Amino acid sequence: MIVKVAFGETSKITALGKTTQEVDPETKEIKCELEIAPGATEMFIEGEPNGFKIGYNAEPIPK
Repeated sequence: MIVKVAFGETSKITALGKTTQEVDPETKEIKCELEIAPGATEMFIEGEPNGFKIGYNAEPIPK
């Protein structure tokens, strides 16, 4: 599964583990993304988020 979260531009966060983080040049949102296996737990972010939008995309498990 791929989890994508856009945090408000005034958020003070740090990506943890395998999480990627970038700033959207148009909206100034801080965008974080993490690919995670079904049933797994991964560290995502730490800090002080100020608003967020979340989305995910479930994909088949490779055989």
